[in-house]
Amino acid sequence: MDYAFLPPEINSARIYSGPGPGSLLAAARGWDAVATELTSAAVGYRSVISSLTAMYWWGPASVSMLATAGPFVEWLETTAAQAKESADQSRAAAAAFEQAHAMTVPPAVVAANRTQLKALIASNFFGQNTAAIAATEAQYAEMWAQDAAAMYGYASNSAAATALTPFSSPELSVDPDGVVAQSAAVSQAAGGGSAGNTATVLSWLASLAPEALQAVQDWPNILPDDFTILDAIFAVYATVGVSQDVESFAAGIIGPRTTWACSAPPKIQPSCCRPASPRSSQRPKAVLAQGCPVW
Repeated sequence: MDYAFLPPEINSARIYSGPGPGSLLAAARGWDAVATELTSAAVGYRSVISSLTAMYWWGPASVSMLATAGPFVEWLETTAAQAKESADQSRAAAAAFEQAHAMTVPPAVVAANRTQLKALIASNFFGQNTAAIAATEAQYAEMWAQDAAAMYGYASNSAAATALTPFSSPELSVDPDGVVAQSAAVSQAAGGGSAGNTATVLSWLASLAPEALQAVQDWPNILPDDFTILDAIFAVYATVGVSQDVESFAAGIIGPRTTWACSAPPKIQPSCCRPASPRSSQRPKAVLAQGCPVW
């Protein structure tokens, strides 16, 4: 954009009404944090690699690990440097804005110059304000040039600050086709194994089916042809009911018998319950306890 063709009212209003350098400084702090994290990760990787190699971890596995982790550590260090560069350039862009803001004429000064010019022209009846009008116009021309120079410098500095180095992705340590092929092989193996097991079980059950059918056919037909599941349920229910009736009948016989035997006094005392002779008065309890029926 050719800022020399724009009056100071426009250039000054643009630079003063912008968002300011706050967003650029926040971006710089964010890039600093990213650079710190990447640097810490790279240092950690190198420390782990050095520890493993110092512990005599040699052989094909060690070589493969170094071949894979080495480029990744280098990428971390390179990306950390680029993040640091981005932070510095964000701060440079903020500094360029602050410089342009300081060089630009404040809009209030430009407006005051235009107001003064109008007043001088309005009161210049006899040409007495001609010199003052010329001086006011000269000041306005200086403001125009100053704003144009500030905007040109800001455009140049901000363009240099935003010329960032493109970031690159880390190299792949595995073959994507190999990962897909491995996943497909695992799925196929799992599916084939379950299908094979299912087929084996089904074939085994099919081999047992003829024997089971033959055993059923050889079983004697002791049930009528019109026997149904309802007949079986009623038969079980009737059996349970008969069992309960028999138990109730037995309880009815035994219960009164026991009560009569324990409550009614016998008309004739058995010999075991007769009073003991004087000779055995020392052991009356033992005599009474022998052979007495207990109901």
